[in-house]
Amino acid sequence: MRRLVLALLLSPAAAGAFEPFANFGAPKEEKSLSLDFCRSGLFAILTGDCSPAGKTDRDAVSPKACAEAAALLEDGIKALYPLARVEILEPGSRDEAFNMLARTSIFGFALLGRGDHKGGFLVDGDPFYPDALVCTSPREIFGGFYYHSKYSESAAAPKELRSRVLSRYELVTSPDRAPAGSWPSVCRIPASLVYPTRTFAGRMKTDVRKFLEFLAAEKRRHIARDLKSICSACDHYKSSGHTLAALCPPASDACPSGRVTPSNERAVMRNYCLLTHPEYDTGNRR
Repeated sequence: MRRLVLALLLSPAAAGAFEPFANFGAPKEEKSLSLDFCRSGLFAILTGDCSPAGKTDRDAVSPKACAEAAALLEDGIKALYPLARVEILEPGSRDEAFNMLARTSIFGFALLGRGDHKGGFLVDGDPFYPDALVCTSPREIFGGFYYHSKYSESAAAPKELRSRVLSRYELVTSPDRAPAGSWPSVCRIPASLVYPTRTFAGRMKTDVRKFLEFLAAEKRRHIARDLKSICSACDHYKSSGHTLAALCPPASDACPSGRVTPSNERAVMRNYCLLTHPEYDTGNRR
């Protein structure tokens, strides 16, 4: 029955569209994180125990909140990482959760549902704690959409955060500043959303959108950085017939401005990854 409810709710209408480049303003000049939005690979979304345990957490989570959050995450990650795949999975045990996350193809993951005060993600009532052995390859993004996902067995949530306090999330961009033993720490993840408190069912979807907007802003910084490199080499690209000449004048107004606009977005999205991944280029040379 639980799977049926999630299946019915996992629809585009339930999620709402996510547009990573709805804001075309110039990004702030900040150091970019070590993310690769042009990568292939897999982003795994695991939904665990999504029904409240009792009166104390009745407003913290719900099957509907998990389903809508998972659907929006799927939509958003596909928009931000167009060459990657996304899977929504329901582990039946901690071992299943471990095996789902330990695949080398995975570059990021999200966990949705209930948790305990030691950062454990509840799967069929059992806590699945952060485990460095899961990270069989580099992980670059993590969404901890479950209770106290900021913490770990060795660094539990303080008592004052375990009661029914106002739910809030935090963005973690430095594994070294994350609590010891937590997912961002053990997997050395450069971009994470975690909860020091419990979640709040009525705002999980909004919090997912905030995470996606954070990643979208980071992607705009990456593109602005990469466009500068492309624009500085336009003469070479045009003379050699390189595919990246599509971003140079007169073919596009992306250069020399180095900005993504509604008129050039399609060309930029289609071509800019060739700078960091030249192996993707199948175009002809003169």
